[in-house]
Amino acid sequence: MQMQNSTMKTWLVALAALFVGAVLFASPALAQKKDKDSVQLKAGGKAEVGKITAEDFAGVSLEIKAGQTKVIPWADVGSIDYSNAGALDEALEALNSGRLDEALASFEKVKTEAGKTRPVLQQHALYNTALILQRQGKFDAAAAAYKELFAAFPRGRYLRMAGENWISTLLAKGDNNAAEAAVATINLAAQGATGIEGDLAMLKARVSESKKSWADARTSYEAAEKAAPAGSDVAQEAKLGRARALVGEGKRADAETLLNDIKKTGTSNTVLAGAWNTLAELLTEDGRSKRNTEILVDALLMHLRGVVQYLPLPGASTREYERALAGASLVCKYISELETNGDRKRIYKQRSDEHLARLKKEFPNSSFLKAP
Repeated sequence: MQMQNSTMKTWLVALAALFVGAVLFASPALAQKKDKDSVQLKAGGKAEVGKITAEDFAGVSLEIKAGQTKVIPWADVGSIDYSNAGALDEALEALNSGRLDEALASFEKVKTEAGKTRPVLQQHALYNTALILQRQGKFDAAAAAYKELFAAFPRGRYLRMAGENWISTLLAKGDNNAAEAAVATINLAAQGATGIEGDLAMLKARVSESKKSWADARTSYEAAEKAAPAGSDVAQEAKLGRARALVGEGKRADAETLLNDIKKTGTSNTVLAGAWNTLAELLTEDGRSKRNTEILVDALLMHLRGVVQYLPLPGASTREYERALAGASLVCKYISELETNGDRKRIYKQRSDEHLARLKKEFPNSSFLKAP
């Protein structure tokens, strides 16, 4: 598991320094077509132009002309430009720049203008309002906002992400019963959505994992992986979840086989960061037990991949990014404690403090701040 390539170590350390203070999310494109929406496809650089009438779990419904609507699956969508969406764009820009209070006020404005704002834009406002409240640690308000989103758009585009976040807010409060009830509500809301089985199994697995019911979690992750399209984000996340469950069951060798495979085949930033974070935590245990700083340095470099290389995309979960920052801080602390060289001891203590300060600044209510 150890990374012996000194060139890679040097590159990662330099890249980490370069990205300190970097903006977590990319800014949205603000150029808008006046009268029509534009859906940029991933393949061939082609754009489909028309009026977006809905965005649900299956994809984007685009009215190309009167009486002719096509559904574009999310797997084919690269980006979307909405017509006359200035207020939403301003809110998203504030969110992506970390101006949470300003963004929240702007999203609330979009939400309250229900008679003026298109439903497709209302959905974005509802989801991002809940997301901001969650990030601010206002878990009761966030849970209520996610519930409102599911009531308005039960099979909407954010079904999986909103479900995951809703459950996470409840688990952050330590309310497993409410999280299980939320899963039941989401299952009811999702009735009629095609291809949702894998996503629903993921939510069930998440609750089992939080309860450390590792065998149940692994069974649900296996079901999710089987139900999801091969290679999809859901399939990759389920595979990662299965690896975490195996670690919990004490089956480290089996877990490492899955994690190393994810490193080679994964395409999702969240999943890749998660695989490196899990491997880093295993290596950290080795380094501490053996009092070996070289092993701990390898663990640090693994965590840094989640800080500088595999950043979360806009709207995606920041859990692995937070986990990577917390892990990097903890490993630096351990190295500092073991170091006998005064200068290196001081440097690693400083790095530990810097990573922790960055986590506190960007995510003051992160669950990883409660970790030992």
